[in-house]
Amino acid sequence: MKKILILISLISVLIGTAYAAEDSNGKVYIQGEFLDGDILKISVWAENISSPTLGIAFHLKYEGDNLGFLKYLPGEFLEKGGDPFYLVKNDEIKNKVIFGETLRRDDSFPVGSGKITDFYFQIINEEQFSFKFDNSVLSTLETIRQDLDNVLFEDFFINREDGNSILVDQSSVLDNLKPKNTNIKIYYKLIFLSFLLLFLAIKIIKNYIWKKRHRTSVNFN
Repeated sequence: MKKILILISLISVLIGTAYAAEDSNGKVYIQGEFLDGDILKISVWAENISSPTLGIAFHLKYEGDNLGFLKYLPGEFLEKGGDPFYLVKNDEIKNKVIFGETLRRDDSFPVGSGKITDFYFQIINEEQFSFKFDNSVLSTLETIRQDLDNVLFEDFFINREDGNSILVDQSSVLDNLKPKNTNIKIYYKLIFLSFLLLFLAIKIIKNYIWKKRHRTSVNFN
């Protein structure tokens, strides 16, 4: 019986993981471009945001020995909803740009995809650079100052020679591997797990009954 309970707990965790992978509110990611004059342009994008967005805030960490922050330009994502407030500050000591943008309560909150902002950096040294999100917040009117569930903030790496690639955590890897028709995949996964649980339960019960009968049997020899 204890083995059956362990199996049920394990399969419940697997099922919960499958549903968590399905429930995604979109992502925030970065694209990079090298410009003339040793300028690196970093564009922050929102993609497939499913909930109306009131505000976005994050710290973008960069390599201060290799890059110098120049300026930012606003994107159009939140601009679609009104005239947002901006708070952008470069912290040279901690090598990060502090970014905040919010709409007013009576504005129209956008969903979907669009550019959040552009950052411009002066290249000082090196040919490759990494950027990392920290203290990331994407909020609606109901979740002010809190992250929406399952919004992925993807870190970024760019190389002048080899092009650029995205550094992602485990959750975003699972999201990228997720097929387009997720509901069908989870449906078949649940059927498979149910049959597996039934098969193992029957096998354990049969072994238990056989052992019990063997212990209580009488030897007439």
